[in-house]
Amino acid sequence: MKSFLLGRGLDCDVVFADPTVSRRHAEFVVKSEREFLLVDSASTYGTFVRSGQEWKQITTAQVSIDDQIRLGRHDTSVRAVMSAVIEKLRASAPADEKPPPASPSSREPVKRAALERDPETGEIIRRE
Repeated sequence: MKSFLLGRGLDCDVVFADPTVSRRHAEFVVKSEREFLLVDSASTYGTFVRSGQEWKQITTAQVSIDDQIRLGRHDTSVRAVMSAVIEKLRASAPADEKPPPASPSSREPVKRAALERDPETGEIIRRE
């Protein structure tokens, strides 16, 4: 099992640039390739998982890769969080364990990925 801290603080593994996301908002636990746990860290605005058309506030919840989640008022998905976590793992892997770069732009390791909503399209984008 490996866990990752989600929040607004720069010390978090996945950083969200949203004032409604607490500095240390939630913990994302990878139990296996298909099993994930989302744990609220006593955040100010709460952590939610979408169930049908409604958002359910959680303290701890099993989530799947296709689940939509909300940190404060910031909507994202488990898939987007997992993508940022994978980038972090790749960036922190020892040089001999890193896969060869696919392109010249991927040679620079990404230390942190911040997810934010594009104001024009509403899509979640990764800020590097």
